[in-house]
Amino acid sequence: MAGRKTKYKKAYCDELEMYFDVEATKTLTRTIIYKDGTEKEEEYEVANDLPTFIGFAHLIGVCRDTLYEWADKHKPFSDSMKKARELQERNWRICSLKGLYNPAFTIFMGKNVFKWSDRQDVSVKKEESLTVSLDPEDRKVFRDIAQAVSRKVIEKGKNE
Repeated sequence: MAGRKTKYKKAYCDELEMYFDVEATKTLTRTIIYKDGTEKEEEYEVANDLPTFIGFAHLIGVCRDTLYEWADKHKPFSDSMKKARELQERNWRICSLKGLYNPAFTIFMGKNVFKWSDRQDVSVKKEESLTVSLDPEDRKVFRDIAQAVSRKVIEKGKNE
């Protein structure tokens, strides 16, 4: 039994890249009206809609999973999807750094879509152990100090 004929076209490679290659922001103008009736035109920057694979899939009449299937079967389409993801990340990064996105959205996209992380790599080196031999009199001195410190900590806890 033969499967359905694919809707894949080589032209989708270029279309996908063009769909994602948009400016990150746009400039809008608003009119400010003051109490005295004077008006002032002011420009401000907003984020353009972030292109998505769902959006492109909808545009060409397929579902997002179909795009991933095509990427598995067609190397040129896979390369175009990688470029599209980089273009998407570029726009996200620009708008995030300009504060044009909600901070929670910025963090969510960074961690879950672009695999950024805020973890710190910490390396710990194993230290060699140090063995100290104490004579019985030194042991008694250290034990007395430890007991005195314990008593102070207990007394401090009761007073608080």
